[in-house]
Amino acid sequence: LTDLRLKPGENPLKAADLAYTVQMFFCDVVLDILNHLYQQKISDNLILGGGCMLNSSCNGIILQNTPFKNMHVY
Repeated sequence: LTDLRLKPGENPLKAADLAYTVQMFFCDVVLDILNHLYQQKISDNLILGGGCMLNSSCNGIILQNTPFKNMHVY
């Protein structure tokens, strides 16, 4: 990642593109994990906690992209 760091004089959109790509990859992985978890038929409710799960951008799409009915984030 050091090589991808924004260098003086470079267009800041380059860094924004990297941040967007990493965010989308993160959300895809989280949704895959949660959809697999739901298939275990444990509950229709989801409780999340911890540093990565405080990602509000990702949290905003979980209920729309998984079968969970309710979600709570600590």
